[in-house]
Amino acid sequence: MKNISNSSDTFGSYIRRLRIKNDIGQRELAKKIGVAPSYLNDMEKNKRTAPRTELIKKLSVILKADLDQLYDLAGNSKKTVAPDIADYVESNPKIVSLLRAAKSSKLSNDEIEELEKKINKSKTKTLIAAAGLGSRLKGHTENLPKCMLDFGGKTLLERQLSVYRECGINNISVVRGYKKNKINYKNIKYFDNKNYEKNNILNSIFYGEEVINGNIIIAYSDILFESN
Repeated sequence: MKNISNSSDTFGSYIRRLRIKNDIGQRELAKKIGVAPSYLNDMEKNKRTAPRTELIKKLSVILKADLDQLYDLAGNSKKTVAPDIADYVESNPKIVSLLRAAKSSKLSNDEIEELEKKINKSKTKTLIAAAGLGSRLKGHTENLPKCMLDFGGKTLLERQLSVYRECGINNISVVRGYKKNKINYKNIKYFDNKNYEKNNILNSIFYGEEVINGNIIIAYSDILFESN
């Protein structure tokens, strides 16, 4: 679990607090991130501003800290924007025109929050576990995976895919196993669990481990739900 900073934290005090919480000595941490102990000591006492981005990333991993919060505290220590944002703007000049458009439009906080929600929603993806034998429906699943059974003219999986797309979620992955060739919808990323007879649904999910990051919905393939 990532550690969260207090509202009163500075970059240095937050690093010191996490270092102590993780039972790491100052010299040990300095060695791990490749700086002199005196440098780290000054940073923890707010005698130095936050270090460069590469060191912030190392500190995030070693101290189990939320990287975005470290970036925000680093920006505060230098009385500027967070360094990851500065780097992004510098490497993507077109973002400047977008920021100017937002400024010219005088977007309210509510409008900015709504825009953020839309951006996050567009990045949401889903991983559907559909590898099981469906043994409890044995009479119906001798030739089909359970998710391919017909419900009112559409398969269970087809209904799920429709709902995700209706919600603007188009980055969809499916873990197949039993009768995998029966699951062959277009524009889907597939992972195959070849050992579906010997392992369980949790094992199936980890066949799609490469997509398990960011905003993701992990679902069973045999459930019905609506967009609202």
